[in-house]
Amino acid sequence: SLGHPNSTLYSAVARQYLRSAYNGNTAAAYVAADGDYEVLCPAMGLAKAVAAIPGSRVYFYIFTHGPVCSDSPVTKVPAVRADSNWANHGAEQAFLFGTPPACGYSQKEAALAVTMAQYWGSFAATGEPRADGAPSWPEFRGGAVLELDLSPSVVVGAKSEDCEFWSRAV
Repeated sequence: SLGHPNSTLYSAVARQYLRSAYNGNTAAAYVAADGDYEVLCPAMGLAKAVAAIPGSRVYFYIFTHGPVCSDSPVTKVPAVRADSNWANHGAEQAFLFGTPPACGYSQKEAALAVTMAQYWGSFAATGEPRADGAPSWPEFRGGAVLELDLSPSVVVGAKSEDCEFWSRAV
């Protein structure tokens, strides 16, 4: 026991967000758990509710590339590695607005920035998010989402296990 009233919850979170899934990095596991609990799962729940309203059209994405330049979203070392298939909240803004970090973009990152600008521009102009040579972004009905990474893809059931965990845990 951790000697805290929430020690059972803490243990459950540690089991759900195993460090091994984040290259052994405790900081990355923490940021993923916190991001899912505070941002992603509530946003997904809201998107499901809005999508259930007749006539509504909802598009949902998960940005998973990052961090770049070996930046860590937390102030402790070791830095979180970019190959962990996750990104902290707001990491997509540099790509969406074409503002490269101090270390610049790789060719693949520059291509991702162009793809994202095309998706958002198309959506603003036509109501349909489309990008040249990229997957068709499906309307969100609670299943398929667009995962934005160096190779964007449509993912069915993204984060469903983690969001189900949080709906049971708290």
